[in-house]
Order: sequence, then structure tokens, then C-alpha cells
Amino acid sequence: MSGTDVATQPQPGAATDRRAEPASVLIVENHEMLAEAQELALSARGYRCTVARLDAGRSVLRQAAELRPQLVLLDLFLDDADGLDFVAGLRATGAKVLVVTGCNDEGHVAAALALGASGWVSKAQPFEHLLDAAEATLRNHPLIPEADYRGLIERGKERLIVEQDARRRLAQLTARERQVLWALSEGESAGAIAETFFVSVGTVRTHIQGILGKLGVSSQLAAVAMARLMFSPDGAPPRSN
Repeated sequence: MSGTDVATQPQPGAATDRRAEPASVLIVENHEMLAEAQELALSARGYRCTVARLDAGRSVLRQAAELRPQLVLLDLFLDDADGLDFVAGLRATGAKVLVVTGCNDEGHVAAALALGASGWVSKAQPFEHLLDAAEATLRNHPLIPEADYRGLIERGKERLIVEQDARRRLAQLTARERQVLWALSEGESAGAIAETFFVSVGTVRTHIQGILGKLGVSSQLAAVAMARLMFSPDGAPPRSN
């Protein structure tokens, strides 16, 4: 056998073995049972899966940096954070991001796409659809028609600009003003808020006027709309960067 023949033989532990290594998937999911189901089903399809620990909140990005997954299945609504805040950081680790959400707000999903997510799957769809979408994303197969994808990206960019402005304005509120705004967004009246905080209705109305001025809006309805854009769905304060 010639030297050339020897050089072309597969070597133990070389590229052949690396190509056979299963793709890695990090599951960032707020619901434990769904996370376990995703892990079991994708493992059965031959993928190496890890369920992220969510008890430390933003350590999701640290876990991704350590694991270097090829794909992240990302729930947008986590207990102590908005999954949207993780998309850019996860992409920076080199991972593809597939949003898995029960969110019906297409603008929120579009914002995730604008930040670099490859696509999304609704939790309302059959579970097999999620598994197929995960495999398609790993194989660089588009989940959304190109024209629709471009339109969603533009919508997402617009949404991010609006959110950035809302975040800046909300940051000007005092702690009490933020509490009053949240109470208003929950449908409470000035009288009910006054009873909650043991202050006069006049004091609450003063807080409301301060809120309207700092947010640059002319009505409580507009202030509440801005709050709902930024408050997390579980009643936590407005999300930050």
C-alpha cells in the first residue's frame, strides 16, 4: 500500500466520528412537563438534549455559553424573564433559536425573528410539528416562506423600536408610579388603588397625572396599553434590557 493510500484511510477519532456526533439541543421551557416531553422525544430522534435550569433567571445565557448547543428551543414567557431578551445572546453563542410559544401576539414573535430567531412553533400545534420544526431548523430548512419572513422581520424591527421607546419612558417612573400603573392595567379604579396603598384618591390621581406626563400620553387607556406592551404576563414589573 502506498503512502497516498495510507493517508486517505479514515483515522480513529477524526472527522468521521465528529460528523456522527448527534446535534445538541438546549430546551428553555417554562413548563417542566413540556420540557421533559421535548427532551425525551428529541432524544429518541437521536439528538443530545439538555433542559436549561430556570431557577437562576438570566443564567440561561451562561448555560448556553457553556453547552454551545446547535439549537435552542426557547419559550418566550418565562417566570422571571421575557424570552425575547435572550434571543440575541443565544444567537451570539452560535446557536439557532426556534421560538416555542403559546403567545398569540404575532408582533412579539416577529420581534424574536428580528433579533435572529429562525422561526417559531405554536404550543397549540401538534407536538410532532414541534419536533419536525426543530429538525428542519437544524438542517437550515426555512419554516416560513421568504416573502412572509421578510414582512415579519420588518414588523419585528418596528415593534422593537416601539418597545425601546416604551422602556425608556417607563424607566422614568417612580416605584409607586409603576405600582399604580400596574394596578390600572389590572383594571383597578383610583379608589381601589387608594385603599390598597392607604392613601387618598387625590394622591392616586396625582400619581396618574405624573404617569401620563412621563409616558407622554394623554389618557389612562394609552398608559395602560404601553404598560401591557412591557409588563410580563405573570404580573412582574416591566422587563428590562
